[in-house]
Amino acid sequence: MTTDRIADLERLVYGSGASDDEREAAARELLELRASAIHESASAGADATPAPTGPSDIDATGADGLAVDMPPAAATAADPRRRVRRVIIAATAALVVGVLAGWQLGAREAEQQAELAAAAESVFPGPRTQAEFLASQPAAAGSAAAAVFVRPATDADVPPASMVPDFGNGPMETRLLATRADGSLVFAGRDDSEFCLVLTMGNDLGGAATCTIDGRFPHEGLSVGWSSSGAVPSLDVTWQPDGSLTVSTAR
Repeated sequence: MTTDRIADLERLVYGSGASDDEREAAARELLELRASAIHESASAGADATPAPTGPSDIDATGADGLAVDMPPAAATAADPRRRVRRVIIAATAALVVGVLAGWQLGAREAEQQAELAAAAESVFPGPRTQAEFLASQPAAAGSAAAAVFVRPATDADVPPASMVPDFGNGPMETRLLATRADGSLVFAGRDDSEFCLVLTMGNDLGGAATCTIDGRFPHEGLSVGWSSSGAVPSLDVTWQPDGSLTVSTAR
């Protein structure tokens, strides 16, 4: 019965699936059972050990002819019970070291898993699916950028018809956001579903447009660019959800 119990306790201590409290209680009981078993075995061995002989009445003579009293045999022989205590202490210490090492290894594995999870989040931040990613972006209709459509439209708010995107979601309403000395214009647009950023270049050089997806602003804002190899500089325009507009040029 004791042997079976020790085997059960060893599975709890060294195996997986047990909680820290269960493993600690099992380790404590296992220490007690092992120490008890070793003590009983040693006691039985000590009882079978013949009694030490008494001191000899005959003196031994040394190399120089001097009489030397021989010490009792019991004084020179190792005490069996002392050996038993040493064995118990050594076995107990080994078990404690093993249990502690197992707990430390488990703690280190949990720490490594947490570090890997943190690293994965830093490399792949945010949602994992396209739907979750879009849901995490600010809704254009409720953003500060949408306030530009509060004011009434004027003639200046209408870009060339060829530059207005049409997604089949109703007519596109536009507002002028910025003008440049070279004749370039930047417009905000919206239909029944999307918000758009429209850039038209002066001198009929064309332009570009980009729109939200599912009515949501990208976290970095809507960006549109236009480039040319001629004298007109390249333009990059970004419209943020907070309504701010950034225009940068490069030749």
